[in-house]
Amino acid sequence: MELTEEMHDPVPIHPDAAATLAAGRPMVPPDERSIDDLPPGQRVRFSGDGGEYFKIWATNLALTILTIGIYSAWAKVRRLRYFYGNTTLSGSTFDFHGRPAAILRGRIVALILLVLYTQSAKISIALFVGTVLAIAAIFPWLFYRSLCFRLGNTSYRGVRFHFGGTAAGAYAFFTPIILLVLAPNLLLVTLAEGGKPGYAQAFELVGLYLLILLVWPYFLHRLRTYQHGEAYFGRTRFSYGGTAGMFYGLIMKCAGLMFLAGIVVGVVGAAIAGVARTSGVHEPVSQQMAGVITILVAVPIYGFMLALIPYWTSRSQNIVWGNTALAGSRFRSELRFKPLFWIDTVNFFLTIFTLGIFRPFAAIRSARVRLEAVGFEGDVSVFEGAEEASSGAMGSEFVDLFGFDISL
Repeated sequence: MELTEEMHDPVPIHPDAAATLAAGRPMVPPDERSIDDLPPGQRVRFSGDGGEYFKIWATNLALTILTIGIYSAWAKVRRLRYFYGNTTLSGSTFDFHGRPAAILRGRIVALILLVLYTQSAKISIALFVGTVLAIAAIFPWLFYRSLCFRLGNTSYRGVRFHFGGTAAGAYAFFTPIILLVLAPNLLLVTLAEGGKPGYAQAFELVGLYLLILLVWPYFLHRLRTYQHGEAYFGRTRFSYGGTAGMFYGLIMKCAGLMFLAGIVVGVVGAAIAGVARTSGVHEPVSQQMAGVITILVAVPIYGFMLALIPYWTSRSQNIVWGNTALAGSRFRSELRFKPLFWIDTVNFFLTIFTLGIFRPFAAIRSARVRLEAVGFEGDVSVFEGAEEASSGAMGSEFVDLFGFDISL
């Protein structure tokens, strides 16, 4: 069922949340209590079991392979229903109502768009540019529909969520960032086609990507405002009080850590190379030394990136959910870096060593640590239901296929 105009004018935001948003203050808990101090009913619990989910995962994988990917839509529904059904808040679980057939139709359309994107460049540059522009033109609408689909098919205690935003809001958010992302890529294609020197291409490309880095935190803030600020539980609207400065602070910390790590790795690599040059070793030995230097430099870099990802994940989750409220009742997120880093690291190596067999266990472990870091300081039973709403699955599958995180 499509969202109606009446559904876009539900119960207003709670006065406490509205006052917080109007003042521009972060929507954070009023005290310094830990999430461990919240009553058990106000903390999210995840009861998924690795062995149990392994059976679902293995069946999904086998049937997807046997059906040449067709069963993947049914596999996705089974996966989401399992994770939703094992996520508990205040004694009740969530549920997902999406239809596999709708997801399959969306996945087929997404696959067609992906093929057009990857193959058009082999035919002509003009066709490639036209394809990219066409996909960029419809992407905001697809993203908007994906939010409507995912929220409209999610329920808690029999009450549906829904997304009250508009397609115009999606275009207002995505148009500037699409232009910033498209500009360096299309410029690079044009420069390469025109025979411009490689160093000039690299210089202009780096400049454009630095521009993206500078504005990216602002767009992250706008994205979360659009997602969380326009979401509804029944007729009750969520509110979001985060600021762009929070994301700027986070990205500056990450950039600083990357800069320091680069200096350390560079100094160590240069020192080893200097020792090799002054030792007067023969050419075969120097080649071996070069290989050793490469390994000594690459391993710390990959290790640092392995640590930076959970750092970003934990801090960004805490920013987003720590500043989200529902009718004046605040959420709280205290996802800590160390446990997330440990779990992600173990998951990464065990998945590699087991040739992917550990993947379902890794998914359960990751979901547990992230979900159980969230709490809700309110009584969820007070909210009234609303007319159920859903939308087509095409947008959801397109966004999933291109790797965007749209989950609330």
